[in-house]
Amino acid sequence: EKCDVTLVDVKKDADVLAAFLDEYKAPYVYKASGTGFHVMLEWNDLKNYFVAPADFGSANRAFAKFLVEKAFKGKGCRYHDSSTVGEGRGLIRASYSLHPNVARICLPLSREMRQGFTPAMTNYEEVLKSFSPPHSRLPYNHKTQGDLSRLIKEFRGSKQDNKVQRQKEK
Repeated sequence: EKCDVTLVDVKKDADVLAAFLDEYKAPYVYKASGTGFHVMLEWNDLKNYFVAPADFGSANRAFAKFLVEKAFKGKGCRYHDSSTVGEGRGLIRASYSLHPNVARICLPLSREMRQGFTPAMTNYEEVLKSFSPPHSRLPYNHKTQGDLSRLIKEFRGSKQDNKVQRQKEK
């Protein structure tokens, strides 16, 4: 069956999540993975809010689902895969690695790059041009700056957090 969804269509949902995180001044990494987009929070930014990586498992999934529900509510987003939100079980494609199925580069995108994004930017020939002088290196992540305190405060006491707390009590 042919799929008529384009990378640009999928990017619209990722942009909604990124804009939501920007409203809260939360740090994140935004990547074009070759077949889609990833908006990721890193453990270094979350570790002050969760006791330990062991606590992070169920709390991570609950917090991630909380973020996605809050960000996408009423926005008509259709192209995100909620089944993998917060799972962290799969491998995350490394920046500048080649996706073997579509021959596209996993490209970290700054805000400026996202605004002018075209799928051609992930073609390996285009990425190689970026490594040519005067661009000797491309940044690894283009991570935004900020903190998660406002979002964590809203998460605490939410139905998702209450579910995690009930599971801990069992």
